[in-house]
Amino acid sequence: MSTRKAIVVAAFLALASIRVFAADAAQSPPANPEQMNRMGLLYATGTGVPKDYVAALAWYQRAAESGSTSAMNNIATMYFHGLGVPQSYEETVKWLRLAVKQGDATAQNRLGAMYDEGLGVPKDAHEAFELFSLAASQGFAPGIANLGRATHVATA
Repeated sequence: MSTRKAIVVAAFLALASIRVFAADAAQSPPANPEQMNRMGLLYATGTGVPKDYVAALAWYQRAAESGSTSAMNNIATMYFHGLGVPQSYEETVKWLRLAVKQGDATAQNRLGAMYDEGLGVPKDAHEAFELFSLAASQGFAPGIANLGRATHVATA
């Protein structure tokens, strides 16, 4: 079999397995919050299933209710960009705060950026600095970069 044919067959099998996973999940929903979050990602990206932001949000919300900070971040992204929901920085902040309470570095960094820019919250360089510090203390590279950029706040 030629390399090109092998790649086409592999891609077909991968796509078929994603569709089977999505169909199986619709029949017997996953119990693991991260599996629910991945189902949301499949619908949000249209991978193996039709792109459907309403279905993605439903999966993300189930995962978030079960404690998935990844899902909380994904819901925040939907509201930040208005993907299948009305664009709302306030809702973005709400979902990021839930993940921050659980110590999620991605959410700490993203909420810090919201404070840094004054999106959905009053602009507050000190609060942004604190959130970037939390993310950086976990070794989260974007948090470290933002902390470095915001160090002028520490001396103010």
